[in-house]
Amino acid sequence: AGLQQHHTHCVLVDSGDRGMTAFGKELEFRECFEQYIARKLKNSARIGDSTQDSFNKRTDSSSSLTVTPSISDILRVMILVNGGPVSFQAMSNAIKHDCPVVVCDGSGRAADFVAALKLKRLADYAEAWTTHMTAPADQKMGIEGFI
Repeated sequence: AGLQQHHTHCVLVDSGDRGMTAFGKELEFRECFEQYIARKLKNSARIGDSTQDSFNKRTDSSSSLTVTPSISDILRVMILVNGGPVSFQAMSNAIKHDCPVVVCDGSGRAADFVAALKLKRLADYAEAWTTHMTAPADQKMGIEGFI
């Protein structure tokens, strides 16, 4: 996959695999890396890091009071836009680590598959798969490879 020209940073993970066998091999690293960053941010906020303190403080527009909201336990959110079979493993990892998942209905493939089942537009997994997982690799894998 190509690098996005609008991203400021990229992390490249090389499993040593090539082609389709390499697809999704970064998930374990990504989950560990995201957990590491979230823990660092949480610990930094608990210690009272001046950067975090100034980030959390805002001035109420109706007065000169500075309001400091409580520190949230949610330090990361997974946003599922489109996606393929690998996205289901990423969602599973996120949910196991109490990371909320926002599914963007109407964005395509995996997101639409999840939304169709959640919103009960389709009740049958196989029908939802056939309807929404339309890429050649999705069709090759089939619902059997997913469940």
